Amino acid sequence: MCGPYARTGDAPAGFREFVDRRDAGRRLAHRLEACRGQDVLVLGIPRGGVAMASEIARALGADLDVVVARKVGAPIQPELALGAVTADGARFLNPTLARKLGVSPWVFRVLADEQRAEAAAARRDSAGDVLRPASPVGQ
Repeated sequence: MCGPYARTGDAPAGFREFVDRRDAGRRLAHRLEACRGQDVLVLGIPRGGVAMASEIARALGADLDVVVARKVGAPIQPELALGAVTADGARFLNPTLARKLGVSPWVFRVLADEQRAEAAAARRDSAGDVLRPASPVGQ
């Protein structure tokens, strides 16, 4: 990690002034006001980003969707990201790392399919709470 806050562990002052993620989303939406009325799709990432994205979409009158992705770990070290997969099955591979580790395309496909199932389950779990038509603030 780099920058002045990496050494001290302190967050920049601006990061402390948000009440919660929804508050942060409302404030960001204010800064994105120029996007109102345009063809905008707001994407949220689970574990924090969806609450922000929901507020932004609502304030801008924009559509909202959730991107659920899972890390595909290397067979010998699951915490080492070999690639990623989305809930809809799109796979992303680090080919250099796969070559160095001797991971074949077939092995990556098997590993990715396991994680895709997890991502799809997480997507279904979050859909009921988040994916509803966005409405402008005050309506």
